[in-house]
Amino acid sequence: MRKLFLFATLILLCSSSCHNFEDNDHLYDYVDFDYLQIQWEDFFSQEENNYYVYFYSEQCNYCELFKIEILNFISITNKKFFLLSYKPEIPIHKDVEMTIGAASLDGMWFGGTPSLILLENKTVKINILGVENISSYLELI
Repeated sequence: MRKLFLFATLILLCSSSCHNFEDNDHLYDYVDFDYLQIQWEDFFSQEENNYYVYFYSEQCNYCELFKIEILNFISITNKKFFLLSYKPEIPIHKDVEMTIGAASLDGMWFGGTPSLILLENKTVKINILGVENISSYLELI
């Protein structure tokens, strides 16, 4: 009887914990983070020296599938993040590894959306393209 009571208590605690975990998984949208939105021309001119920029498009299927994960991450991390929404004047090219070290818009472009860029001392340190690559990187930081 005592084992049955302990087993029932364990199941109750587990289901309660699982329910609380789901409650912490908010369904954010980009408008919830309007205060983090930046313009292309301000990419290198944020007050912080070290920050991430998440580049996305609301028309990008991959961005939409990844939206909840990235916005939940931004909401809980102590890292500084900004959001940059795609506009036609923002350059898209392959060879994003050539942007490493860029400190001005002249040397900056994206491989596409979604992308995650790390700037350290206002210089591009990392330029990551794609949901899988970004997701793997977020697990490390």
